[in-house]
Amino acid sequence: MAGALRSGPWTAVVLRAALKRIGHERGVRVPGFVGRLLLDFREQPEYAALVPFLVADRGLVRAIRRAAEYPSSPRPRASIRSARMGRPPAVVGPVEIPQLPTETVLANWLGVTVGKLCWYADVAGRNRRHPAGPLRPYRYRWVPKPRGRARLLEIPKPGLKRIQRKIPDEILARIPTHDAAHGFRPGRSIVTNAAPHCGNRVVVRFDLTDFFPSIPAARVFRTFRTFGYPESVARSLCGLESLRNRFGFVL
Repeated sequence: MAGALRSGPWTAVVLRAALKRIGHERGVRVPGFVGRLLLDFREQPEYAALVPFLVADRGLVRAIRRAAEYPSSPRPRASIRSARMGRPPAVVGPVEIPQLPTETVLANWLGVTVGKLCWYADVAGRNRRHPAGPLRPYRYRWVPKPRGRARLLEIPKPGLKRIQRKIPDEILARIPTHDAAHGFRPGRSIVTNAAPHCGNRVVVRFDLTDFFPSIPAARVFRTFRTFGYPESVARSLCGLESLRNRFGFVL
């Protein structure tokens, strides 16, 4: 729930929409919850601050208990309906991507257990605070840059690296991208990027500072949602891929 609430802009409209999606999946309705949430947090809080609020909110706790006490209600059918792939935007035409309606199906497709999927995706952001060691899925190294600056390399370990190659190769590569995108696209390179400008009298060249880190996880999440992946699956895919510099999208 904390991950779903933090997946978009911190506004009443977006939070109510997220809460509604959660309610359909779990049969939970919490009147007045969004108002209490915005009263305590005027800006989007960190996961570590949001979870204690959710645990302490009496209205939320009562709603979850009611949902657990009446499992025979018709609400589980909504959960079944939610475990389906949506349709990609008609404007992009047919898109042949893997059908992954649940996290269990996603884990099987990736060749890992559901538990390992959750650990790799790390939607709660806990792994970065875990002590360095065999359980940590990334290695970190600072590389010096000109003018005294440094670049942080986040290097995935072999198991996670294999997964992170499968997602762009079998999902992202099949999603149409903007014609202006040349980076990380099969059949395109710096040559295809430069070719249209050959012969022009003036060519303006510039670089965007910290382009990849400037793309928030919410935009990556919305990309997967736009092309039909249910919220829980999109959240896991986002967690697996958000650190990667493999997106050829003009977002």
